[in-house]
This record gives sequence, structure tokens and C-alpha cells, in this order.
Amino acid sequence: MPNEPTLGTAGPWPVGTLLARLGEAARQDLLSLSPERRFAAETRLLDQGGDVGCVYVLKATRPLASACVKVTASLPNGTESLLGIRVSGDAVGELGAIRGSPRTATVTTCSSSHT
Repeated sequence: MPNEPTLGTAGPWPVGTLLARLGEAARQDLLSLSPERRFAAETRLLDQGGDVGCVYVLKATRPLASACVKVTASLPNGTESLLGIRVSGDAVGELGAIRGSPRTATVTTCSSSHT
């Protein structure tokens, strides 16, 4: 069927992501907490060392697509290290918010994304 989610997803959310693990009511409650925002590719959402101010939940800009961000950190020698890739349904920025400490990584969009 053309409108079914792609293999390896839980509804429109990839398996293992925060939104895939939540029940429908909790997912809707979380998504209703703030207005949706759209970001172009190569937009820095969070900066390493920056103040804690928000948490982003990633969403795709169109059905059956996926948002994609890279999580990087600058090392003392100036090298940038890739720590991870996050996709639609994942949250970013939550560790700093929980700890109340400066950001430990930079998060940059790889594709157009909604949060």
C-alpha cells in the first residue's frame, strides 16, 4: 500500500526513537507542547558550550521522509568528531536540559527538518 510507513518504522516514527516508544496520547501531548518550527539544511540547532534553553523533537518535512541531524563535538586539538546521527522521532538537547549544564555537542540539520 503506497501510504504505509516504510519498513523498520513504528507508524511514521523509526523504531527505537522517542516518539515510536510513546503511546499515542503521550506522543500527542509532547508534540503539542510547542509550535512546530522548520529549519533548512545546515542549520545549527544547538551549539557546544551553549546555554541550555530548549529540547528539540525531530519531525520530517513531508510524509514518509525523515528529518536528519548530526551531533558533533569539537576536540581540544580543533578536530570535529561525529558523535551521532538523529532522525525523525528522536529528541536532541535533552541531556543538557536534564543536567542543567552547558551543551556538550553541536547539533546541525542535514536535511530540512521540523521540530
